[in-house]
Amino acid sequence: MFKTKLKASFYHLLISIGVVGSLLTFVFLYWYPGVLAEISGLTQIVVIMIVIDLVLGPLLTFVVYRPGKPKLAFDLAMIGLFQIIALGYATLTIYEGHPLYITYATDRFVVVTANEVDPQQATHQAFRKSRLTGPTLAFAKQPDDTKEAEKIMFDVLTRGAPDIDKRPRLYEPINKHLETVFSRSINTEKLLAHEDTKREFMAFIDKYGDEKNFAFLPLTGPGKDVIWALNRKTGKPVDIINVNPWAMVANIH
Repeated sequence: MFKTKLKASFYHLLISIGVVGSLLTFVFLYWYPGVLAEISGLTQIVVIMIVIDLVLGPLLTFVVYRPGKPKLAFDLAMIGLFQIIALGYATLTIYEGHPLYITYATDRFVVVTANEVDPQQATHQAFRKSRLTGPTLAFAKQPDDTKEAEKIMFDVLTRGAPDIDKRPRLYEPINKHLETVFSRSINTEKLLAHEDTKREFMAFIDKYGDEKNFAFLPLTGPGKDVIWALNRKTGKPVDIINVNPWAMVANIH
């Protein structure tokens, strides 16, 4: 009987691994590529998903499975339904929280999630996209109209309205503004002056080469804030430095 129950539980585990593995492959490659899973605080919901679908589900099958047991099919169906509901909830949570844009605003990059903006409000066609898509780099430009800029600031401060980083109609292609972005790069000399940041910074330099080839900007996400390195020639992100930029705010130009 033990071997029979173990075999049923093992088959259940294989099916669960196939389903969860396929979903997580899509999530990590498309919705949360590179460092964005860590920045967005994805770990907790993934752990819950794994515990429910890869541990609890097969374990319940091991407990209830017995050949010839009355209502065995019903018990297994209920376990499967429980897993489907849990997986659906986790998938919805992951979808709503996935980065839709990585937007530069004022002095930092901000992770903007799918449930925070309406992409169809974007002025530029490049930013009008499905919420199902992965992240796109954008530059949030302050309105040229002074009164409009003041109204946005007033609404943010008094009504908690979205700031410019979460207003797609203000988004512009970041390649047009790389000079502005790079001008706000963190002062690396001051980074090196602190032992708690020097180690992380030097590890980056050892891996990628001359610091002059990169701009270092704060990256703010739902899970944590770090320093993001961009290639000065291409404008493309390279990697993160696992340092909280606000703990060393005086080091930012």
